[in-house]
Amino acid sequence: MQHLEVADAGGFIYVGIAMGITGTDVAKEASDMVLADDNFASVVAAVDEGRAIFNRLRNVLFYTLNTNFGELIALLLAIYFVGESPLLAVQILWVNLVTDTAGDVPLGLEPKFGDELKHPPRHPGIGLIFPGQFVRTVVIALLVGLGTFLVFRWAEPRMGIDEARTMAFCTIVAFEWFMAFAARSDEHHILQLGLLRNKTLVISISIAIALQLAVVYVPFLQVAFRTVPLSIAEWDIIIGAAGGLFVLEEMRKVLFPRLFSFGKYKPFRMQAK
Repeated sequence: MQHLEVADAGGFIYVGIAMGITGTDVAKEASDMVLADDNFASVVAAVDEGRAIFNRLRNVLFYTLNTNFGELIALLLAIYFVGESPLLAVQILWVNLVTDTAGDVPLGLEPKFGDELKHPPRHPGIGLIFPGQFVRTVVIALLVGLGTFLVFRWAEPRMGIDEARTMAFCTIVAFEWFMAFAARSDEHHILQLGLLRNKTLVISISIAIALQLAVVYVPFLQVAFRTVPLSIAEWDIIIGAAGGLFVLEEMRKVLFPRLFSFGKYKPFRMQAK
């Protein structure tokens, strides 16, 4: 049985490794890991793939939390300041079941960037949510919620309540379209990742866009979702708000890529020391 020395944020740990083919039964029982192919290179590949999977889970969690918290913030602000809900129950269900899924599943299939082994090992006490990710989630959720509320607040006195809700409905959905691409990485901007590299995400969001347009413009779906057709000018406002946040987040990655990386690999208090 071989021993592998692995560094973590608190020092070194030892992992016992046995060969799956040529190793003895005693060695396999006593080891922490058994190599089925007797190839030590498999350990490196497993660590690489494990880190990539962990990053994908973090990205999915970030996307899910910031979009759902954004909805909640928009609802609370609109009810308090306007006295009306910006979304109907059926519209909220659509956002959570259709739009969320269009981003969640493809983010779990994000291709590896290639620098997974260049990062320091993660401390065993660090989970999916770390302090930097929590702050980033809160900041993005506040901006998504505030942006949706401001569109609804602007539209409500100028048009009917159904049209204002349609604009708010499409705004929160558009935020999710853009945030799905922003959630692919917390440090690498979209030009580094490649706009079309995650083809599943591109296809999924394209389908989500087509479905959203159907909900807004197909007559029997308009009745079901209480929507009204929107003009090009109104779509300009919606895309401008959602796209503006996407550009802001991508510029943050260019200028301050590790702004929200504190606590990512080791506990924040330990990192501060």
